[in-house]
Amino acid sequence: MPILTRFLSFLLRPLTMLLSLYVLGASSYHISQSRPHISRSLYAVTVISGAASLWGLLSSITSICAKRGTTLCTMLLLDAVFSGGFIAVSILLRHAARTDCGTQDQPTVCKVDKAAFSVSVANAVFFLLLALLTHRILAAYKRTRAFGPGPENGYSTTPSASAPRRKRWTRGTDETEGDTGAFTRTGGHNHGFNGGYREPNGALDRGSFDPELGAQPVRGEQVF
Repeated sequence: MPILTRFLSFLLRPLTMLLSLYVLGASSYHISQSRPHISRSLYAVTVISGAASLWGLLSSITSICAKRGTTLCTMLLLDAVFSGGFIAVSILLRHAARTDCGTQDQPTVCKVDKAAFSVSVANAVFFLLLALLTHRILAAYKRTRAFGPGPENGYSTTPSASAPRRKRWTRGTDETEGDTGAFTRTGGHNHGFNGGYREPNGALDRGSFDPELGAQPVRGEQVF
């Protein structure tokens, strides 16, 4: 799921940049035609669309390697801000949606303004969707930092390839390594560790027991 979320985010960010550039181009044309009398609303549309274009370019590069919580929080905040910014742009351009281009002296410019209004509405939705996707990525990042990788948090469902695996037939050998030198026998039958007699440490060094010579007296007893 985090990989799919990042992929959708990576696809939407260049799209928001292109839509912002369209609105910036339309507003820049009107600025060039209306000098020196430029309205504040036209300036606002130009500034918002220009800043959104820069953010779309920067976030397209940043989203590839954004893995820190601070970077994700910044992206979430700016996506929400530009979503609200394009809502404001669509409000400022609302007169273009009600204009009849057939009665205008420049019908092509009228159609461009209508398209700019539609693009502003779509861009506001896309930036809001990006904010939601970034929130999901940030939540997955915090969950991974809190609990570590594992199937419970959706981070990993397979064991590590480098993890050492213990063979089934080697289990329990550690417990029996210290008993390999013990010889036990009672009544002609082999018994466990607790059922027989075990030579004390250093018995072989003292010469009290030698398997080649057979039975040797130890502590007044016959071992076998």
